[in-house]
Amino acid sequence: QKLQTAAEQQQQQQQQEQQQQQQQQVESQLQHPQEPQQPPALQEGLPQAPEQQPPTPAGEAALQQPAAADTAPQQVLVLPTRLPPTPTPASSTAAETDAAVPVPASQEQQQQAPQAPVRRLLNLAQLSDGASVLAANSEAKKPERAIDKDIDSFMKNECNAHKWMIIELSQLGTVETVRLTMKELYSSRVHTFRVFGRSTHPRKDGPDLAAGLASDAWQLLGSFTAENKRGTQAFSLPQRSRVRYLLLSFDTHYGSEEICAMNWIEVLGVSAAQELEEALALQELEAEGEEHEQQQQLQQLTLQQQQQQLVIEPVPLQL
Repeated sequence: QKLQTAAEQQQQQQQQEQQQQQQQQVESQLQHPQEPQQPPALQEGLPQAPEQQPPTPAGEAALQQPAAADTAPQQVLVLPTRLPPTPTPASSTAAETDAAVPVPASQEQQQQAPQAPVRRLLNLAQLSDGASVLAANSEAKKPERAIDKDIDSFMKNECNAHKWMIIELSQLGTVETVRLTMKELYSSRVHTFRVFGRSTHPRKDGPDLAAGLASDAWQLLGSFTAENKRGTQAFSLPQRSRVRYLLLSFDTHYGSEEICAMNWIEVLGVSAAQELEEALALQELEAEGEEHEQQQQLQQLTLQQQQQQLVIEPVPLQL
């Protein structure tokens, strides 16, 4: 019995050793999988793979987890490329080539934007241009000197009298400003005055022009107060209308001198011919503005078409 028992124990030990050897072989096969051998003809043209190092514990854990690089999608870099330009015929002119190049809107506005015409004021009470003094108060001496452009001469008037004068302008126009020049040292100066205007001749109210000063045909263009100083003073009319005849009524004066001197009276405005030219220029300006807007819209459409011709080609880029 003892011999039988010893033989059984020895048999069991051999079986355990065989099982352990089999387990070790399986583990070694799992850790070192053998790649299938390729035929010699194929192995000669392929590069030899580097020898594998024995796995570490960290490497065993990495083998058990799936690689993140294998599952991550490839990143694609998209680069825009422009289509090749279409060949232009050799007979195209330089103007057509310049028109095909888009110009920035700010530069286009500076180069081609139409400009409004500048208004130039005329002295409508210039004696040399045909203006004249139709009438004045009886105390006035040489009233035409007030519009002869010579500031060294003057119209002399009695300060205590009712001072007025009617000026026929050189042409029909819209009065905007009246300028008075008073530079005489020993004379009183105008304090307050009024300006009236009309387009019809004053004699339509009667032969006596002084009696027609209160007529309703005279339209009040403005009432003003001058400063007590020598030199030229300008007064802008609040009420502007197209007139041919102007009435100036000097109501009060500064100082106590007996003589009131007036060196120069200027009536600045725009003639009817100028207004017609300005109206025509504004029409041309509006037409140019519409054409300018159409050119800008055409340039914007050209830019949009050029942007739409861009082709997007995906280029893979592996990181």
